[in-house]
Amino acid sequence: MGASVAHKCFQNAEYAVSSGEGSRRDVDNCTAAIRNGRLSRGDLVTTHLNRGIIKAKLGDISGAQEDYLKALDLSDQSPEIFLNLGNLQFLMQDFTSAIADYDQAESLGGLERNTHILYLNRGMALVRLGRLDDAEAEYRVAFEQRPGWGNALDQLELRERIREGLAEESQTGN
Repeated sequence: MGASVAHKCFQNAEYAVSSGEGSRRDVDNCTAAIRNGRLSRGDLVTTHLNRGIIKAKLGDISGAQEDYLKALDLSDQSPEIFLNLGNLQFLMQDFTSAIADYDQAESLGGLERNTHILYLNRGMALVRLGRLDDAEAEYRVAFEQRPGWGNALDQLELRERIREGLAEESQTGN
């Protein structure tokens, strides 16, 4: 019973990531798995992480952060948790902390499935801090990790437009 409810929570989180949507019912399913599931420690960590993902998609940033921190508390320093914490820091516009969390996720290794996301997200945080060259390097690595990825191409183009806008401003003296 518990494992199947936890698996449903995982599926709901996967859907939330792919569709950009989640529901309160999805959160409740995860909560049921946490409370009643008799889950192994690893499954409990994953279920907190998945519930946090759904909460973040619903705009409940503080609730997502609580789940990520609980997962971190229960885990052995999972890089996925730091990736998601970095994403929350980004949403809260604390770009320096986001980069620190992305760096921690990278240093722990084991993000084979989501490495391209780490580079893209760190690049976006670097742009917000005005570090355009560093951001470009991150986007290029993301693109190498996942060739043809539209998100990385979009960010490279955006970075170039920002750079062109800054050059025009400096030429006009604004």
